[in-house]
Amino acid sequence: MSFVLPFASIRNTDVARVGGKNASLGEMFNTLTSVGIRIPDGFAVTAEAYRYFLASSQLTEKLQQTLDKLDTNTLANLGEVGAECRALIKSGELPSGLKSDIL
Repeated sequence: MSFVLPFASIRNTDVARVGGKNASLGEMFNTLTSVGIRIPDGFAVTAEAYRYFLASSQLTEKLQQTLDKLDTNTLANLGEVGAECRALIKSGELPSGLKSDIL
């Protein structure tokens, strides 16, 4: 399983794997470079890598419990719930293999 994909291997059909912005960047790199438009090369960290990070940091269930507190009718506590989710994610640690792949 690859946690990092170069733009050269990404197309706009890869939204589920790398998100919309990265899929667009990959598509631009692959279609516009050949017609002389310079697109900087790069890479995307996959959605699978994110899920792996959450699981290895034991954050998946904690995030779900936090999101379950969201008032989905009025969104009155959206800021509070969002802040809790961000704090949880910041508390996680990248697994060494994932960190190596990204570096």
